[in-house]
Amino acid sequence: MSNNKNRGLLWLIIIVLTAFTIGYVMSDKMENKDVQYIPPPTLEERWLRRVLPVLKQQESGGDPYAINEEDAKKTGYPSIGCYQYQPPTFIEKIKQHDLLPGTEEKEYMNWINDCEFQEELTKLVLLEPNGWKHWYTSFMSLNLPRNPKEGSSGTKVANN
Repeated sequence: MSNNKNRGLLWLIIIVLTAFTIGYVMSDKMENKDVQYIPPPTLEERWLRRVLPVLKQQESGGDPYAINEEDAKKTGYPSIGCYQYQPPTFIEKIKQHDLLPGTEEKEYMNWINDCEFQEELTKLVLLEPNGWKHWYTSFMSLNLPRNPKEGSSGTKVANN
């Protein structure tokens, strides 16, 4: 009889401690001001996560110092860095998106071999209407999807 009583008392203690622990943990989470809602990624963010690594690999193999001199034969400028920007386009897009405020234009080229910077710039360019066409050959050869807010031809899809 005493054994059953002890067993019952043990279960009661376990239940009370479990309820107390759950209540404490839940109240701590409810009071924690550092917990923030993180919305799910947008359709375009998911698209960029899919396209950017493949594009970088195709363009430069991820080499920040990659230089394509063949482009210079066609355009007069080599393509440079992870996403293979030609200097005039690189400078134009930095200005367009105001990415280096307070930096003199003559210093922009100091950033061309920075893969992280090129990636941020590339995100902005790809989100422009028909932005993917700056990497036309790679998009076509890899059959990469276009911006989901544009049709397969790269034209803007009407919002319903």
